[in-house]
Amino acid sequence: MQTIKGPALFLAQFIGEAAPFDTWDGITRWAAGCGYLGVQVPTSDPRILDLDRAESSQDYRDEFLGTARENGVEVTELSTHLQGQLVAVHPAYDAGFDAFAPPGLRGDPAARQEWAVDQIGRAIRVSRLLGLDRMATFTSTLNDVHNSLKAHVLYQQLVLDRSLGQYNKQRFMDYIKLPRQVGYVNRKWLALPMHFGRQADLASDFSRFTLHPPIGNDQSLVR
Repeated sequence: MQTIKGPALFLAQFIGEAAPFDTWDGITRWAAGCGYLGVQVPTSDPRILDLDRAESSQDYRDEFLGTARENGVEVTELSTHLQGQLVAVHPAYDAGFDAFAPPGLRGDPAARQEWAVDQIGRAIRVSRLLGLDRMATFTSTLNDVHNSLKAHVLYQQLVLDRSLGQYNKQRFMDYIKLPRQVGYVNRKWLALPMHFGRQADLASDFSRFTLHPPIGNDQSLVR
């Protein structure tokens, strides 16, 4: 457990209209003053982090990281919790989740989903550009028709865990439980009606968004 650092704080719950919670400089000074050493940064508020500028400007990235360090905290990871919820919204909850989208996209589920996927891809690319090795988002709550994406994300998390000498049993079990066409999975189990249209395709390519190649063969990880 020597890789654990902290304490760190998720900033999204504190961002507001009043100082010091309305600027990157102010909120990082406040977090450091509360004794925190790191901050998890939401990517949904450009006052805190402007994804477009962060993706295109090295000067902006340097200033972003420099301000945090000068104020006494490190950026631990970016997060796309809000956008992640909009990748796959059940129609029954469409109206409620619409409030999370930009005003110009509300009432248009397809455009809202496209925006959310693009935002997550941008946040992953910006994470890499900032030298961060992880990003927080919601994938476990996605509908089962998105099991290929779930498997891709869980697999990359497990690979990272292994490289750090860690073992997350729950994460491993979540991955193993996803139905997929591989030799070590019981064919009769895969043929159950509950798995129709829900099998994870390990060859699915999400590299545009995650910068990681398809899983392909996962036996070296699971055996």
